[in-house]
Amino acid sequence: MALNDDVSILSRLPLLKGIDQDALKLLAFGADHMTFPKGRVIVEQDGYLDFALVLTQGEFAIYEKSEDRLIHFNEAGTLIGEQALLVRRYRSASHIEVTQRSEFIRLRKELFFRVMEEHQDLAIKFHHYFSEKMTDFTQDLKSQTWLRS
Repeated sequence: MALNDDVSILSRLPLLKGIDQDALKLLAFGADHMTFPKGRVIVEQDGYLDFALVLTQGEFAIYEKSEDRLIHFNEAGTLIGEQALLVRRYRSASHIEVTQRSEFIRLRKELFFRVMEEHQDLAIKFHHYFSEKMTDFTQDLKSQTWLRS
């Protein structure tokens, strides 16, 4: 993909929406492109992640630990592993498998932190994004009836 195509995809991610174009270009330029064949497991059960993946073309499936639940994604711009950009993390899903030939942009944690050091707007957005996610998570927990007893 061309640099401008990558910038366009990254700019639509909720995590990066509204970020300075120079920061997006640095992320896109420093990112890796990965192509996987159908059937390839890209994250093993309890696998360690220090990167996030952005789907640019294709489809993948996330299998939850129970193996009873399978979630498919095939929309360009779907982000996998965003929390791995923040902290060293092991996947909570059983595994992630490519269900048809797929292409991804890989954003490494080190790259993300380097760009944040140079672009304060990205660091501020990153902070707000995860603060909102944590607030939403806390509200979801509070609404669970089993927690109120």
